[in-house]
Amino acid sequence: MPVFKRRVGVFLLTLLAVGSAFGQSYVAFGDEWRRIVETLRFSLGPIKIDPVFGLSNIGYDDNIYYENAGVGDYTGTLSLDVKAYLPFRRSLILYVEENPGYNFYLHQTRERFLTNMYGAGLKYLLFNRFVLTGSFQSAESQRRQTAELGRPTRDTSRIFSAGLYYETARKTSLGLSVQSNTLSFEDVQTADGTIPLSQTLNHLERSAFLEFYYRVFSDSTFFLRGGATRYLFQSAIASDRDSTSYQAYAGLRLPLVGPLRGTIAIGYKTLIPRLGTLSSYAGVVGNTEVEARFGWFSLRGLYQRDIQFSCYGDAFAYFGNRYSGGLSLYPLSFLRLDYGYETDVWDYPDIWNALADSVGQSHRQDTVTLRTAGIIVRLFRTTGIGITYNRSVWTSTVAGFDRKRNYIAAYITHDF
Repeated sequence: MPVFKRRVGVFLLTLLAVGSAFGQSYVAFGDEWRRIVETLRFSLGPIKIDPVFGLSNIGYDDNIYYENAGVGDYTGTLSLDVKAYLPFRRSLILYVEENPGYNFYLHQTRERFLTNMYGAGLKYLLFNRFVLTGSFQSAESQRRQTAELGRPTRDTSRIFSAGLYYETARKTSLGLSVQSNTLSFEDVQTADGTIPLSQTLNHLERSAFLEFYYRVFSDSTFFLRGGATRYLFQSAIASDRDSTSYQAYAGLRLPLVGPLRGTIAIGYKTLIPRLGTLSSYAGVVGNTEVEARFGWFSLRGLYQRDIQFSCYGDAFAYFGNRYSGGLSLYPLSFLRLDYGYETDVWDYPDIWNALADSVGQSHRQDTVTLRTAGIIVRLFRTTGIGITYNRSVWTSTVAGFDRKRNYIAAYITHDF
């Protein structure tokens, strides 16, 4: 499904979750209260319910493992995301969430998997100025977790987060947020052997951030966010990956409705390994995603850059860069036509990979280009059903990593 097709309610809940990497985490208490009380249509007594039915990836993938020898299969994903909110006395918001799903493969039965995510949280307004937040989330997923590995992988995460914020009458906010995230990955079995993701990627993340949000114009928010994250890897084999990152971001969160929406964020990040024998890595990072609609068409663009841990045992980290743009046309009130182009570049500054080293290369760079085209028909309000065609081409400076993938699928979108 195209990156930008997200339901506004889901995006707002994401903003509520403390600890988002680029400062998109905090929403003023009053704004969150009004969204729940005034916009959610389903109620059970005082409880507000927000159900979202998901149907995606209903189609054919000619290379489900994204490898040289492509294996094709028919796929489908079904999910139901239910969030229940209890707003109390204009000072407390409690919520719980359950999001089960099922990934289906017709022939590759070993890839069939029941996923689930559940969580709970609160937002408490104290003395009309201080806001206390807390949340817990547990998720078991099957997805293409790392850009380096094209095949679906399974992982679990356990996230505890908390925050304390001070809000002014003009909705300026200053706060401190902390988070603990435990990530575990299942090893991948391939024809060439086992990819030990549990050894290279299982780790604990502990982070703390200072955050500042200032309301500009009527619905936009300027933010600053800075802090540190400590990475502790569970396997003794990967203990040399233990490291600390320091990062600072600035940006603008645009209105979620209207002609222009999205987030613009840019910052600087350093990743410092515990062992002095490994190099530190630093550079500009960013997460910008903007969509502008003008009558019968809309334009969208995305830029993301971050330092990522590598799934390869003989690599440490790499810079991931993503650039994408797209155009949507609305020739009729019930019809939308989509086109998108995306480029992902993974840059390895040093001789980290043994394959690269064996052929005398001092640098590795992988590039994936993705072209998408789709048609969506409105069912009702902002809900539509669509069909999309995706073509991916992966090239690498290391021999043996070039591959292609074609994918055609139907899906339901809640952001027509």
